[in-house]
Amino acid sequence: MKALIFDKPGIDNLRFGDYPLTEPQENEVIVETKCIGINPIDYFTITGFHGTNGPTMKINPFPHIAGSEIAGTIIRKGNKTKDSLKEGDRVIIYNRIFDNTCKLCKKGYEMLCQNGGLVGVAINGGFAEYVKISDENIIKIPDNISWELAASLPVAGLTAFHAIKESNVIPGENMIIFGASGNTGHFCTQIGKILGARIIAISKKQWVKEYGADEVVSFDN
Repeated sequence: MKALIFDKPGIDNLRFGDYPLTEPQENEVIVETKCIGINPIDYFTITGFHGTNGPTMKINPFPHIAGSEIAGTIIRKGNKTKDSLKEGDRVIIYNRIFDNTCKLCKKGYEMLCQNGGLVGVAINGGFAEYVKISDENIIKIPDNISWELAASLPVAGLTAFHAIKESNVIPGENMIIFGASGNTGHFCTQIGKILGARIIAISKKQWVKEYGADEVVSFDN
């Protein structure tokens, strides 16, 4: 398959070329990528450092394929994958790798798995024609969701969802969202509004009102 590959960290080391695609294991599927998101974690992975002067990224394998936000269709599946998954299904890939055995997984926090990692970092990601992944990471999506929206859900969408879930917001409460016009803030605004919160958006962009903000306040004020 064709992929964007790097053999060692560094933007200058990115190259477009061929990468072997092996057959899926019994609990794996192969997804043909239709759309991918690009966000800071991909930059950190390719450069090898988490932020400026940050810790070294634990990347595996090399040569490596980055890309943590992936939407596509299932084209092949192992013989013991979930019965609910079919070839041709439109899906997104949940980008957290988890083992369901650590104490955090058992508490329902698989996104913080002590033995896990991130798709596109700890295993190859979506900057390729195809992605091979466990069926536990597959989430089906309806036909009325665009590929562009679907690809933004695994990082920006789920980050917002988990944050609001942990906040235990109730209808009528004020929810202040910093950076409301950014990817995650955008989702927080919409999800918070759906849950009945009064949204106070910290942003210079008045258009966030179109997505549920009740008040828009600029840092300049």
